[in-house]
Amino acid sequence: MLKQITADIAELEGAIAAVDDRLQVLEKAYLQSICQSARQQLWVAAYRLCTQVHPQEFLGLSVRDREQVQNQLRAIAEGAVVRCQGLMVDSETGGQGGLGDALEEKLGQVLTEATTAIAQDLRAAGVLPDDKGAHPLHLRVADVEFGDRVAMAYRSEMRVVRARRHHLGDELVKKHRQKLVAEAELAWRATWVEP
Repeated sequence: MLKQITADIAELEGAIAAVDDRLQVLEKAYLQSICQSARQQLWVAAYRLCTQVHPQEFLGLSVRDREQVQNQLRAIAEGAVVRCQGLMVDSETGGQGGLGDALEEKLGQVLTEATTAIAQDLRAAGVLPDDKGAHPLHLRVADVEFGDRVAMAYRSEMRVVRARRHHLGDELVKKHRQKLVAEAELAWRATWVEP
């Protein structure tokens, strides 16, 4: 019995390692897709603010100032992509299961920082009103995913693989418990003498 439990544990550990490897591959592919989409979504959001929400203010800028604003927006979007791609490194070095639940939170931070920087630049240029409160540019991970079918497909598969990982982890805990019980029973029988 103990031999079978030990074999089951080794098999579960192998399955968990394979699932972890698959999850790492999925996270990397997801991040590659979502990073590119985030850049596009940031550009589109800034474009809409300048051309549809505040067109008069944007047109009030000189050509040189418009170019400068656009260059700054490109730089912010590219910086967001670089930070986003940095999460790929975190995913690869994250160990068991990659970034896991922290992935969406970290992506959200990247998007929040980028949208805040864009709003600040547009305020500084005079396109957005100088309102110290909330800015009109909000981009969530779900918004970016919604516009990227590839990222959504990876996200969906990641959810399935994480559920499998969780299930295998639970099974491994049970098998370790069974092994402990079996070892204790063997130890008991080895020292037990009938009165």
